[in-house]
Amino acid sequence: MSSEPGVTVVIPAFNEEGGIVAGIEAVRRTLQTTRWKHEIVVVDDGSRDATARLAEQSGVNVLRLGDNQGYGAALKAGIARATYDWVAIIDADGTYPAAELPGMLERMALSDMVVGARTGAEVRDPLSRRPAKWLLRKFASLLAGQSIPDLNSGMRVMRKPIVGEFSALLPSGFSFTTTITLAMISRGYRVTYVPINYYKRVGNSKINPTHALRFAFLIVRTTWRLRGGRNGALRQIKQ
Repeated sequence: MSSEPGVTVVIPAFNEEGGIVAGIEAVRRTLQTTRWKHEIVVVDDGSRDATARLAEQSGVNVLRLGDNQGYGAALKAGIARATYDWVAIIDADGTYPAAELPGMLERMALSDMVVGARTGAEVRDPLSRRPAKWLLRKFASLLAGQSIPDLNSGMRVMRKPIVGEFSALLPSGFSFTTTITLAMISRGYRVTYVPINYYKRVGNSKINPTHALRFAFLIVRTTWRLRGGRNGALRQIKQ
């Protein structure tokens, strides 16, 4: 039996029938080459295609939410279902390299969260999004008081109990990852960044230009709530 802790890999999915099987297999192949105990949980966020059925046929745990509740809601549901205290998240669209998971897991020995920063040699981020993402990242880094290489990467490994501390603050939409990044930095947790590649997605993106303004508001709100210290932050979050 391995002396290593186990990891639950949560894959949120909404209408991802084109990439879900390949995504599951990439994670499975990668983790099977390691000594890690693991499970894969696919959270079907109300897909109207064959995503859930294909995931079930792949032999992983599938959690069906019924109606579409949002990216963050799917992550929260999957993390709550996780067997292990270490949780990895990765998108179902083939953009993130599952092969980087073992290296990220190794870094968890000295971290509370390891983020796959999309700063590798190959980054296929749409040009139209880059200016807004750069501005948001610089703005968040200024408010957080430290450099943030990737504010909202969808590939990261976290400690489940720590994520639970912020359950009342974490949103149900795409800003889940931005919020957990700022929350953990503001509370003094150890956040490590690992450069990764980022590939062209399979299927259609769910992000639209209006999300940039929402992210900006979220950055201000989250840092304002948490900058007063651990006890003060908890009081404000619960209100």
